[in-house]
Amino acid sequence: MSQAMTAQQLVNVLNKAGIGWRAYKADWRTHNRPGEWGDMHGVGIHNTASAASDPAELNTAYVGRSDLPGPLYNIVITDDGMAWLIGWGRANHFGSGDKDVYAAVVAESYGTNPPKPNDKTVDGNSHFYGVSMAYLREPTSRQLRTCERVAAAICRYHKWSAKSVIAHREWSYTRSDPTAVTMATFRGLVQHLLNS
Repeated sequence: MSQAMTAQQLVNVLNKAGIGWRAYKADWRTHNRPGEWGDMHGVGIHNTASAASDPAELNTAYVGRSDLPGPLYNIVITDDGMAWLIGWGRANHFGSGDKDVYAAVVAESYGTNPPKPNDKTVDGNSHFYGVSMAYLREPTSRQLRTCERVAAAICRYHKWSAKSVIAHREWSYTRSDPTAVTMATFRGLVQHLLNS
């Protein structure tokens, strides 16, 4: 069992890793969706599919959309590499995903990539932290670097390897994000940080 970090533990983890962060709203520590986090098993990586320079993007992540209430992620990373804390607790970021992917991530037992998803039977919102980079087509180098560092910091806290970090598209066959990110390479960089 891996219990979710508290909001203060997240702050401590980010500070220890030297990651620049800001709170989007003062109540981010308690801003979440109904229902408790379950056992935590990984970090879900996304991109927002909207322009990183759009000032409304953080607000959308906070309040949600007409079809999906916020928070949509726990952390959003803007193009300058800043990690914005949107909400802590269960967020509407991962949705339902594949049971075989879930088992492989829990056991950290896959090779370069997890199995291809083909069902939607596990609620990923309850078991994964949600980290998104705000970009339309491809991330900036600063975004990628911060995302790698955030993922590594969370993994280090939980004593996970980089195999606990997966893309939204690796979780659900109906998703394609994060675009322009090769996850095997991304995980390799996260593992390098964990080994250093």
